[in-house]
Parts: sequence; C-alpha cells; structure tokens
Amino acid sequence: QYNAGLGFHKLSSRSANHDFLILKFVLQSLAASVNNTDGSMQARYLVGASLRDLSANVQHKELFAREGGLEAAVSLCSSDDLKLQIFAVGILKHLSLSSQLKFKLVDTGSLQSVFEFAKSLDDTTLLRECASTLANVAECKEIQLALVEIGALTSFSILAEKTDTHIR
Repeated sequence: QYNAGLGFHKLSSRSANHDFLILKFVLQSLAASVNNTDGSMQARYLVGASLRDLSANVQHKELFAREGGLEAAVSLCSSDDLKLQIFAVGILKHLSLSSQLKFKLVDTGSLQSVFEFAKSLDDTTLLRECASTLANVAECKEIQLALVEIGALTSFSILAEKTDTHIR
C-alpha cells in the first residue's frame, strides 16, 4: 500500500497528470483507500496528500467531488491524526473555491469538522486551512445566511481572535 500511495502522490503532484488520474478513476481508488486502517500511517499520508493535490485542479473540482473526493475529505476529517486532518481541510479549501461546490459543502454538512477544528484545536497550519475554507465559502452572498445558520459565526469569531495574521 505504501508504494502505491507513493506512486499516486508523485503522479498527483503534477497537474499535467490530473486528467489521466481523474479520468482513469484513480480518484475512486484513492478515495476508497482513505478508510483503510490496515496500512501504515505513511501510506495514509500519501493518499491524503494525493487527494489534496488532485482537489486543487481547477478544471476537475466538480468531478473530484462527485467521484468520491468530497466524501473522502469528510472521512479524513474524522481521523484523530492532525496531519490527515490538515490534508482533509486542504481538500475542502480547494473545493470551496468552486462556486458550485460552495453550496454542496454547506448543504451536505461537509463544513462541520471545519467548525469543530476552529473551536477546539490550536494548530496554526490547520487553523489557516480552516480560515481559508470558511472565507472562500463566505464569498458567496447567496450562502452567507446559511453559513450563519449552521454555526459558522462562532468559528469566525474564534478564528478572528487568533494572533496569526493568516488566520485572522
């Protein structure tokens, strides 16, 4: 599993390979392997990094979400491992740049972990990812009221109190 994860990570770090990787359903394989706890943590890190890299592709965000990438990110958020949580929120951050996916992130409850991380964790890297994700989603005026209704205001307040300027 480690070598396969390493190979996928090396391929996914180059956007020129994204068409091949996504269109040949490697994404589904990666997304399915997120919950495989039989392998090493290093292998899980490589899967998380690969999914994060693939989610950054502007042309394939909707396909990424539809083919299991969004569910994989939500699943990674439930991990107790900080590094996997950072990869997960990084995926959500990339997806939150898509106008169409902003609504899906809110409607499916995919942001709940982001709210919880903002309230309870103090890792600068993770909080930067959380702040960026929430800011991206909040750019959409049609969704701002829904964000308030699902609890984003508390998270924004907590993030605004942090000393790191990239979080505030």
